[in-house]
Amino acid sequence: MASLFQQFATNRKAEVEGIEVTFDNEAFFRISRMAKSNKRYQKMVEVETKPHIHAIRNDNLDPAIDEAITLKIFIATILLGWRGVKVHEYFTPEEHTDNGYLPYTHENAHKLFKELPELYQTLKEQASKMSLFRSEEMGQDSKT
Repeated sequence: MASLFQQFATNRKAEVEGIEVTFDNEAFFRISRMAKSNKRYQKMVEVETKPHIHAIRNDNLDPAIDEAITLKIFIATILLGWRGVKVHEYFTPEEHTDNGYLPYTHENAHKLFKELPELYQTLKEQASKMSLFRSEEMGQDSKT
């Protein structure tokens, strides 16, 4: 029987420095954990939600505003980078690097997630999964 520590302990370093999530062994996204244990994330949540605190407390924050705040925070603090991303459908050849890959920038991430909301949703779900950041899981690759 696993102890509580074995069930719930996470790798604090990985929660901040991130783990790699892969898609088809081609596109690799480095994400940190979307949780209170990630101080950088938590600080930005506090800063970005402060102007809307009354709406949040009264459960009437406009969903579009909520999603815009969440996306901004995710790109700035959770998505740490990517490699192997090719998205010729939504980006011009000039936006890709010489080798055909899309460089990681906050602007490119914002555009990518607007065009592929399911990718954003999947990465957000992965960033929220404690199991991906558990101490005993860190030796294994994170796959989607």
